[in-house]
Amino acid sequence: MRSKVISRICLILAGFILLGAVAQLYAEDSEERRQYRWYSTIRDGNYYLYKGKHDKALAAFEKALSLSVSEEEKADTLLRMAKSYEGAFKRKEAVATWKRIVEECPSSGHLPYVCARLAELHRSITLVSPKATEAEEREVSKKMTNDTAIYWFEKAVQSGPPYAPYVLSAKLYLAGIYPEVGRKDEAQQILEEISTIDIYDVKKPAYVGPFKEMNDDRITMSERLDETRSRLLSRRKSARRRLVETCVVWSDPVKSIVNLQKLVDKYPDTEIAKMAREKIEVLSEQLGLKTATDDLIDLPELEDAE
Repeated sequence: MRSKVISRICLILAGFILLGAVAQLYAEDSEERRQYRWYSTIRDGNYYLYKGKHDKALAAFEKALSLSVSEEEKADTLLRMAKSYEGAFKRKEAVATWKRIVEECPSSGHLPYVCARLAELHRSITLVSPKATEAEEREVSKKMTNDTAIYWFEKAVQSGPPYAPYVLSAKLYLAGIYPEVGRKDEAQQILEEISTIDIYDVKKPAYVGPFKEMNDDRITMSERLDETRSRLLSRRKSARRRLVETCVVWSDPVKSIVNLQKLVDKYPDTEIAKMAREKIEVLSEQLGLKTATDDLIDLPELEDAE
């Protein structure tokens, strides 16, 4: 009798274990189906966005938003909604959606891009409908302030790793805006910082988002890292070019040569020095000098040149 009771208990326990396993498998299957539905809906929205059918794209992204579970899925979906609003010239709705990502998805890897985009929109009168009146354009123009743009670019810089492409883009924007508000030294510091980055200091690939991860699952981490480093090279090249350009005073080629020579001395045997020397040669030809530094070295009035 006792053995029968024990057998029944064992059967009941086995049944519970089996039911639990089945429930777990169903839950996993259900989650996979949800993810696939989210991915498929995003893909449909992207198709409509590409075709310029913004209303249909927004409808698809709204549906995808209802299927979003993680913060990254939500941020990814809202980002595409914001782009749809931009495509439809609905500036107010676009700005509100970009800000919604910042407020509702504060840990998203998309944040550097989102903040940089908000800064760009407060730096340019884009997204105004072609049918807008002059009064509507003026209303948008009132919001185009350096203070607002700087706030969002600085937030972009603070929102991601230092070598993320959109973080570097935001820094380059700041390097262009800072001189306009009397922060020239900070602009110079940014350009020098990016100009001297070693791409091999970058150990991790840039963030791409859940949809792109699922869509490009055949791309290896090594390939993503190479892509990140390639983008960094582009930003570094841009920073070096602008760093050299900041030394040039177009109304005073002699002072420009002195400034450029200082840059050569500070970064000898580098690409920066090479670019500076090339600019020196151009300016020297304009002044009719054979060797710029030899001819200018003894001029006393240049000793205090900046």
